Amino acid sequence: MDSTEARQATLLAQLEQLSTSITLLYSGILDEASVPVKFNVNRALVLSQGQTSESKDAAQPKVGEPEAVQRVRRACESAALHMSLRCVPSDYYDWTLERRRNVLQAPSIHHLCKSIVLENTRMNKAANKADLTGIGAAELAASASLDPRNSKYYCVIVQYTTKFDSDKMVSYIRNLHKPVLSTKTLNYRLVDPEVSFALTGFDKNGVCPIGMTRNVPILVSRAILSLQPPVMYLGAGDIDWKLVVSVDDFLRTTGAQTADLITS
Repeated sequence: MDSTEARQATLLAQLEQLSTSITLLYSGILDEASVPVKFNVNRALVLSQGQTSESKDAAQPKVGEPEAVQRVRRACESAALHMSLRCVPSDYYDWTLERRRNVLQAPSIHHLCKSIVLENTRMNKAANKADLTGIGAAELAASASLDPRNSKYYCVIVQYTTKFDSDKMVSYIRNLHKPVLSTKTLNYRLVDPEVSFALTGFDKNGVCPIGMTRNVPILVSRAILSLQPPVMYLGAGDIDWKLVVSVDDFLRTTGAQTADLITS
């Protein structure tokens, strides 16, 4: 690579960094002092290196943060995942999506997402029957297969403005295999709350795909990839806390799969 090509490659990398930074700034994931760019009305943009305030103190608990939220914060810091945490009123889930968007200052209601934990009820049927005779949720969660290509459990992220389609999830999972899996072996439904807690360590309406107790495979609705700006608002470990992350950063750090998972 000659010097001209090297400069072009460097400039392209800087522009990509700038684009990401502007997105994160808009969504509150970065503060203005952290953005690696300086604005001057009389000059062109000047790129420089910078570090986010969140990455500096992400391992430090904030006053008033519940333990589960602190765990999310530490997990984000460990994964070098830029994020922002927001605390919401206790009646947040009684509100309309538009009111939730307003309090979070989200770009649109379509940026509001949820993490749901699903189980394949046709896998390990013997274990399911055993649960009815005294084996607890923690034991089932600890022994479950979590192969991303065919897991007993999945953490699925969808937008509140869309409807999850279990048939599409079945189609996606069965086609990961050659030959394809029989539909008779796949049936996905929401897990019981105690199993969800055993897998994630988070209670209802606080489930976060970051910092889960077990490494549950993550599936992200492909529709989320079309969000502009590309950020999503998720549960942050506690019912009164929300996590804001870049979609691209999230996919990069978690290795989550993306699939068509919603009703058209």
